Amino acid sequence: MEISRFINEQPSAVIETVRAIGPLLEAHDFTGIEHVTLVGSGSSLNAATAAAAFVGAADSLTAEAMGATPFLARRRLPNAKAALVVVLTQTGASATSIAAARAAADAGARILVITANGDSDAARLALPTLLLPIGAETIGPKTKGYAASCAALFALAARLGAPVPEPPGLHTALMAALAAAARRAGALAAGLDAADHVMVAGDGASHGIALEGSLKIAEIAGLPTSAYTMEEMLHGRLHGLTEHSLCMPIATDAPAQAEAQRVREVMAPLGVRVEPVEAAPARDLPAPWSTLAAAFVFQHLAVALCLRRGRDPDLMRYPGLTHRFDIKTDLQP
Repeated sequence: MEISRFINEQPSAVIETVRAIGPLLEAHDFTGIEHVTLVGSGSSLNAATAAAAFVGAADSLTAEAMGATPFLARRRLPNAKAALVVVLTQTGASATSIAAARAAADAGARILVITANGDSDAARLALPTLLLPIGAETIGPKTKGYAASCAALFALAARLGAPVPEPPGLHTALMAALAAAARRAGALAAGLDAADHVMVAGDGASHGIALEGSLKIAEIAGLPTSAYTMEEMLHGRLHGLTEHSLCMPIATDAPAQAEAQRVREVMAPLGVRVEPVEAAPARDLPAPWSTLAAAFVFQHLAVALCLRRGRDPDLMRYPGLTHRFDIKTDLQP
């Protein structure tokens, strides 16, 4: 399976990305930047959402993540000269992201394009561009691209002055997290053959993980999914779950862990299964790297669920939707 190969290549992709992107960022002058907007769609937007809080942790800097279409709908960029717009498109072929990059440059903002495809339309915009050194991901669901995108944005956060330590032994820690995620996912999938819905929830960076996790399960396993903030989940969304559903709140700190446990305790007597996912920083995998460990759980779970249903994880349920909706500028999956 191609998907399994790409999932297992993520720790190396993260390290290679940090090693390659870090020196390239040193060549860019970010003096005077007060606000960073991370723009993308799909997995790229999910990575931006997961990274925005860490980018915004730099002194005197604010950061936000937003979709390419909402960005294009903005009438103007406030204080464009103090704005940095980072357009992330893993394939380099997302039509709205390419348009967003052009619009940001036209508005006078400083622009940075990040893509994994040096031959793509995004890379040919003649704008400052960083190339993710991960090669082509030849199937629709992006996993290695998601991890590398997060790594690139974490490197950007560090370059802007945010506290983003790269721990010694990062590759080893990520490999261990990947193996633990596979074990957790296998155990979960064994009881989900009749699953009718997977709901994921998280706040801040974990909301990006929730969006990405629900996307992977939908793309790979073909199951209905949803993703919310923790508060939004509690305001009525749980009524849509059944005894065949799974709720996965993401816990990054003690308050989130307590909230996730409360959801579990309340829903258990009602027959709804709740399985919290830990994304808490550890000594060998501190924030923001710990967010990747949580994403690994959902990737492995998506594959395990797909295989238990007798489907090919490399093939999405409705092939060709990307091209039917005309959201890419080329024929990449």
